[in-house]
Amino acid sequence: MERYFFDDHAQAIARRQYFQEGDGDILGMFRRVAREIAKVEKPEDRAYWEEKFYDLMASKRFSPGGRILAGAGTPHGNLLNCFVQGATQYPPESFDGIMEVAKKLALVTKVGGGNGVNLDPYRSKGNRQRRAVRGVAYLSARHPDAADFIRGLMRPPTNPEGEKVEIALKNFVRAIYGEVSPELRALAERYGVLVVQEPPPGAIQVPDDMGGIVEAAKEATALALKGLEPHVDFSLLRPEGAPIRGSGGTSSGPVSFLMEIFDNFLEWAALGGEEAGPVATLRYVYAPVLRVVRQGGCLHPDTLVHTDRGTLRLREIVDPFRKGWQRHTLSVATDQGWRFSPEGYNNGIAPTLRIVLENGLEVQGTPNHKLKVLREDGSREWVELQHLKPGDWVIWVLDEHTGTPVQLAPLDEPLHPNATPIRTPHLLTEELAFLLGFLWGEGFVSGDRIGLSVHEDEPMREEAKRLFRELFGLELREESKSRDKSVTLVVRSAPLVAWLRKNGLLKGKARELEVPRAIRQSPRPVLGAFLRGLFEADGSIAAGYPMLTTASRRLAQDVMVLLGGLGIPSKLMRYNPLPGRFSKAEHYRVRVVTAKGLERYLERVGIPQGSRFEALLATKPDTRRESSWPLPHVKGLLGSLLEATQAGRKGYPSPHTALRKDLLRYMRGERQLTATGYTLVLEKAHHAGLSAPEFEFKEYYVRVASVEEGGSILTLDLSVEDNHTYLANGLVSHNTRRGAGMATLSIEHPDLLDFLTAKDLDREKAEGDISTFNISVLVTEAFMKALEEDALWPVTPIEVPGKYYPHPLGSTYTGQIPALPEREDGAKPIPLFGGKVPARWLWHEIAWHAWATGEPGLIFVDRINELSALKGLGPRYQIRSTNPCFVGSTRIPTEYGLVPIEELAQKGSFFLVTDNRAPFGGLGRPRPGMGTTVRRAAKAFFTGVKPVVRLTTREGLEVTLTPDHKVLTPEGYREAGSLKPGDRILVQSGEGLFPKEELLPAAVLAVAQARVATAGSRGSRGRQDVQAQYANLPTRWSRELGVALGWLLGDGYLREDGVGFYFSRQDFEHVSWLPTLLRDWFGGGSLQETASSTYHLHFNRIPSEFFQALGVKPAKATEKRVPESLFRAPREAVVGFLQGLFSADGSVQINPHKKDATIRLASSSLGLLKDVQLLLLNLGIYGKIYKRREAGLKALPNSQRKLTLYPVAAQYELILGAENLDYFAEVVGFLQKEKQEKLMAFLKDRPRGSYAKPFLATVDRVEPAGEAPVYDLTEPVTHSLIAGGLVCHNCGEIPLTVGEPCDLGALNLAAYVKDGEFQMEEFRRDVHTAIRFLDNVLDVNKFALPDNEEAAKKLRRLGLGVMGLADALIKMGLPYSSEEAREKVYEIMSTMREEAIKASEALAKERGVFPLYEAHREYFEALGIRPRRNVALLTVAPTGTTSMLMGVSSGIEPVFSPFVWRRIGGEYKPLLHPLFVELMEAYPPHPDYEKDGKWDWEKIIAAIQEDGHGSVKNLPFVPEAIRRVFECAHDIHPLDHVRMQGAVQRAFDAEGYAGNSLSKTINLPNHATVEEVEAAYLEAYRTGCKGITVYRDGSREFQVLTVRKEEKKAEEDKEEAPLASRPAPQAPSPAPQPGTPMYERPSRLMGFTDMVKLLSPDGGKRSFLVTVNMLGGRPIEVILTSGKAGDEANADSEALGRVVSIALQYGVPPEAIVRTLRGINGGLYGTYQGRLVSSKADLIAVALETIPEVLKGEATAAPKAAPGQPRGGYLDELTEVPALSGGSLGVWGPQGGLALAGATKCPSCGEVALVREEGCYKCQACGYSKCG
Repeated sequence: MERYFFDDHAQAIARRQYFQEGDGDILGMFRRVAREIAKVEKPEDRAYWEEKFYDLMASKRFSPGGRILAGAGTPHGNLLNCFVQGATQYPPESFDGIMEVAKKLALVTKVGGGNGVNLDPYRSKGNRQRRAVRGVAYLSARHPDAADFIRGLMRPPTNPEGEKVEIALKNFVRAIYGEVSPELRALAERYGVLVVQEPPPGAIQVPDDMGGIVEAAKEATALALKGLEPHVDFSLLRPEGAPIRGSGGTSSGPVSFLMEIFDNFLEWAALGGEEAGPVATLRYVYAPVLRVVRQGGCLHPDTLVHTDRGTLRLREIVDPFRKGWQRHTLSVATDQGWRFSPEGYNNGIAPTLRIVLENGLEVQGTPNHKLKVLREDGSREWVELQHLKPGDWVIWVLDEHTGTPVQLAPLDEPLHPNATPIRTPHLLTEELAFLLGFLWGEGFVSGDRIGLSVHEDEPMREEAKRLFRELFGLELREESKSRDKSVTLVVRSAPLVAWLRKNGLLKGKARELEVPRAIRQSPRPVLGAFLRGLFEADGSIAAGYPMLTTASRRLAQDVMVLLGGLGIPSKLMRYNPLPGRFSKAEHYRVRVVTAKGLERYLERVGIPQGSRFEALLATKPDTRRESSWPLPHVKGLLGSLLEATQAGRKGYPSPHTALRKDLLRYMRGERQLTATGYTLVLEKAHHAGLSAPEFEFKEYYVRVASVEEGGSILTLDLSVEDNHTYLANGLVSHNTRRGAGMATLSIEHPDLLDFLTAKDLDREKAEGDISTFNISVLVTEAFMKALEEDALWPVTPIEVPGKYYPHPLGSTYTGQIPALPEREDGAKPIPLFGGKVPARWLWHEIAWHAWATGEPGLIFVDRINELSALKGLGPRYQIRSTNPCFVGSTRIPTEYGLVPIEELAQKGSFFLVTDNRAPFGGLGRPRPGMGTTVRRAAKAFFTGVKPVVRLTTREGLEVTLTPDHKVLTPEGYREAGSLKPGDRILVQSGEGLFPKEELLPAAVLAVAQARVATAGSRGSRGRQDVQAQYANLPTRWSRELGVALGWLLGDGYLREDGVGFYFSRQDFEHVSWLPTLLRDWFGGGSLQETASSTYHLHFNRIPSEFFQALGVKPAKATEKRVPESLFRAPREAVVGFLQGLFSADGSVQINPHKKDATIRLASSSLGLLKDVQLLLLNLGIYGKIYKRREAGLKALPNSQRKLTLYPVAAQYELILGAENLDYFAEVVGFLQKEKQEKLMAFLKDRPRGSYAKPFLATVDRVEPAGEAPVYDLTEPVTHSLIAGGLVCHNCGEIPLTVGEPCDLGALNLAAYVKDGEFQMEEFRRDVHTAIRFLDNVLDVNKFALPDNEEAAKKLRRLGLGVMGLADALIKMGLPYSSEEAREKVYEIMSTMREEAIKASEALAKERGVFPLYEAHREYFEALGIRPRRNVALLTVAPTGTTSMLMGVSSGIEPVFSPFVWRRIGGEYKPLLHPLFVELMEAYPPHPDYEKDGKWDWEKIIAAIQEDGHGSVKNLPFVPEAIRRVFECAHDIHPLDHVRMQGAVQRAFDAEGYAGNSLSKTINLPNHATVEEVEAAYLEAYRTGCKGITVYRDGSREFQVLTVRKEEKKAEEDKEEAPLASRPAPQAPSPAPQPGTPMYERPSRLMGFTDMVKLLSPDGGKRSFLVTVNMLGGRPIEVILTSGKAGDEANADSEALGRVVSIALQYGVPPEAIVRTLRGINGGLYGTYQGRLVSSKADLIAVALETIPEVLKGEATAAPKAAPGQPRGGYLDELTEVPALSGGSLGVWGPQGGLALAGATKCPSCGEVALVREEGCYKCQACGYSKCG
């Protein structure tokens, strides 16, 4: 189909709303969207479907929803328009439930999703009175917003871009603390703000992220509800105006969060909290939350970033001593090219995580900072550091270093008279960089001595002398020692040391080295030269690749990043000091990897002549065996290529057989695909006539090795425009639209009248704004029946002060309501008959509010349920799933061992054990008996990040889980959050499962095989004696290996360089086989008898590496843990481990008096004992942990045998008693004969009686444990599992309706009309494509909340709609209001329904049915619903902006008007409706409206404006045929609007349960009555609509969708008012002419002059005079003076002032100049008006920014009048402007802007062009759209 032209207006809308980097134009945007949505297709089909989707959009037949256009292919990835939110973890009406929803609203809003909330569950507020609450808010005096905080200054909630205003707090007292300046102290005293030293202990710290802010507000609110006074510190929050990475918005700042969130939350608490009623919850909790935006994460200050000024550390970009945002001008490298960074951010001290990659590269940042991760299918996604897992592939972008020549400062310090003068280079050259690199490696600086160490035969011996001579004019002298082949080249030069220090080039301590900033800022050749010198000094060749050795960890990391910046991948290895070596410190080796890396090293770093590295020139790596450039996304790379090859048959190979074999080996994982391997594959493919994308060697993929705690450190970040990405240490790092809200309340709720009036303007002004929410009433069939019968409605509405009050009238209602008085406060009476209200009265009140305010809408909820495919699933389906869960580290006994549940989530079905006491089906009391049973679990899964509690028992068992997770007690299951100390819970009572795998883990085998094979030599073969020494290293699990591990933990040690075991003399005799076996395994070792009569058996490095690979860590006694491998070891190894551990460190204690015995294991590591406790439980042995000693000081003998106080750790004991002694003796036992016999003797002679102890634990405490990623699993028989030793319920899979999203798109009906006929067959085909597109969206979308994703994918509800219906009817010659039009629309929509169902059924065959269908197949089949992919498919949603993009009417709305003024960029272009032009030009022009033989469009527009309604009906010069079909909005009777909506809805609902509700606004004229609103409501009900929104022209404070002209009243203090029509002038009044200033400078001006002193780079002070002159309250002249008249510096200053002045006089807003100049860094430093200033431009910006209020006054500068035009007339009249093209009417406003008649001011472009359609506001000028 033809691709249509998209005009400038469409391009401007798309650019503003939807474009992403690289789109270019609308077709480019469609290509991005098509490519992203096609990703879920099979690789071989992706290109086909991408082209199909692209063609559908590019030909204007289909437009996806706006979120899809904007979000496809972006980092946040949200493509869905709205989500229904509800509590899933707590009861929805509870405090926690309400706060849960608040947090969800914030998290979805931040990715641009809209939110819907149903307020029905919330309790009525009744007659509850407000009580006083108070909190104290604190802010550090050092915070940038301290002055705003004191004054209460913030931008209005309804206008975030407006000027700041002072807003009073209701519930908080403010306090400023810290070092308070005199100015701030005076300001605080003036505003009554407290000044304190610091917040009190325990004050709530508000973190700088949205989730944390809501949590802190929740904590403060909870305290207020208890009658306590919350103290809240806001100092960690970013300042106001800070850009928010990813969302494109800006931070609200601490003042706004205090005012908006915390003060409103406390107001909610004052009104009763969860008992405050649904409206208060909406107003004070949900609406404020929707107005805030979440912040992002930050990184370590030393993180390197590739910028246009070189590779810089974050601390070199962002001042670490200034908190908050700091402007700069910088470009940074990203994985999508270079982007502008306007600002950096100092986040202050924050907890961090350190991510270590397998190649040794590291990055450290806050847990919520994101890295981009590559998936196997080639897709990329952002993952927070806290969610990264070992094995994830992160992306290292190579070859992005750039720099500029670095000028070096001269040596201007006075020299000592005896000092030798030196030469100093002006530029950092390659030769100087090479010398510095060598100095960094083999040089030293001591006092004023500088030296280099070289080999006597090394060319550097002479080269260094030459460089010193030529660069500095200094001669090096040689120093050497006899019989030493090294030579030290030395020079003594204090000036050289001083010069190097001044330029940051002086070498420091070896372990603290880093690459100097000057080197990192230099061009690539200079950087290469530095690295060349560094490798020449400290490098070597390892396995054919250059390798650098250094003692500095930071230098090693720097070198890795800088090599990467030159395109060279490398690997870092850490080595511990070896015994007997000179160095006692660890060292690091950085080795270049891959053939491409070596090639680039030789090209970009290079080799000095005569260097030992010349051997590399002869090296040719075997690329076929190389594995160092892995490509993990095999399927994404090779899948399509494999599909393109031809398979052979047996005996008949195809031309592609050899290629297919290679591809299949890679696809099956038999070979690791590498970049070089991929290149060879491409060569074969090319020879076979096939093609695939080249690999450009720009990215290197590395797996995460570990995620470690990084401690709390200073964290910094950047803001990057467009893609919000930069490279952190080379890794792709993230640097974060607000959706509308919909609130509903049932007509059965007592607070309905409170809800109806909630958005009344007087209430919003007095109580708070909720304009972010649309409101609708859920109307039931029962109410409609009561309305039809004029009966009473059994609800007693509550009083609403000033609005409604109850007025009892007795118990009999006869259909008549007497006249009742209004109350003095204006409240209307509620007629109550026996506590019930007449349904007719309530209906009238709803209609009256819709008539007066445009809200509420109506939703016929029972009709929606009746026509829903889910209607028969009963009340169970509406129960919200709680999804109880465990944290990921919770261990579960499975066939894989005791493994964390997060690991199980990566597997499919598996076996586990359940306790025999768990009741079947998860219901009832525990069953009798003990033991365990093996059962199959369906699956484990991740359920999200949720609040958790830590459940601890007195016996030491511990599990962390969500508070609603159920734990089995003797009385049945109970939620963990409801348990109290002393409650009993069931513990695992039998043996668990153990894995069967005998081979040791791969890491251990690598030590036992590969490591031993190469040990002892620098080559790759290794020494044979070493191989023989370790020939017997274990490779399989055994009881003996377990014993060795146990003894090591009990009585041994492990260091990086060795491992040792201790044996007492007695133990050495009883278990002599163990040291013998150890020496056999580990090659002899050294055995010594110590002074304390113990034996010490020590082994060196390889045995240490062996045990470390098993998971034993070099740790203090208090930090010992059971090795991770033991939890996955076979049973015999676990038994051996426990035997070794208890034998080494355990005891048997017999109490003869009590005739009792216990087995005890003591340790200062509680973690070790907890691990052992779980291992024992998995053998059916129940041990209990007790604390025996607190940590403290203890008197112990020192080396002189005198008692001295030493710190001692806490001591714990694991104790086994009762029948567990029998199990231990039988299953485990002791190695020592004496211990075992002692135990057996007691058991033999023990007294009979009550001996068995129940497997129960006693709750010690349940305490909050923050938020954590949580998991669960499903076991279908008992619905139970054993978690951390406790018997627990598994996840309850209850269907969930909360969380469903809007997945929207619309077919353009106008595109299918050709020659007056609707092309039905083409339409049928496209419906299938559109359904497939929207179904793909659900799988491409990245969900912000897990329950949203679960609900969306469980039902897969789609929303395919239409646009351009009115245009289609006009093209078919059918008037919108005619019955023929409705019949045709019904036919089209019925066809759409039929084809949508067929398309979904076809998708089900291809991809499977929606999951709920599978779970309830019989039910759906009984409804007649055949298997399909989606529960519902059709809707008509608002298409305001997307319909403007396509150039057609919105949704099913009529055309509004034949023409419209549209703003494109900063210019207005009149646009006629294309159809109107096309129809008119088919007729010859009327003689009165003819110009040059064509229609005179200016006259036509003037005539349409004369009509006042944007109609052509009454214009006789318009041909009759056009007047008949071209019906505009105000030509159509309101009931015909409703009937069209009903026709569409009936077609959707006719069969198949495929339709959702549709959206349409019924627009009524201003003179419409309340009765006509009621009639529209009833017509909607009768015609089958599921809901309706009515909007009456002029029904709010502003006018919307009118077409009357308006003029500005003469009085300045009055609003615009309607004006009678008057003849339109033939031409617009002239505006100021181009090329002339708007403001002329008079001979005298008022202004101010300030003197400012700034520090220059050389440390001197420079004085500046800055003058700002004002005209009418507006700055129009700036004069800057510096230095003496006539010098260059002053000339620059004068020129800068003149340029700024001329800009101001030509109308450039001062704010724009401030934004442009502020933050430019010119090397100056100082403060002006309390702001940091760093350049002359910055100085002017601050002067304009801080103009004294007294000079601003109230006047506004008047623009210069046009020639011949009286100034007053220009200002006071609205002048109509001729239009060129269509949609609605426009006039010029008083300042020359557009004033769309009847519209309101657009918050985006500022023009009076905001109209209302489909329940949403839409700007006809710029395309802004807002639903809410």
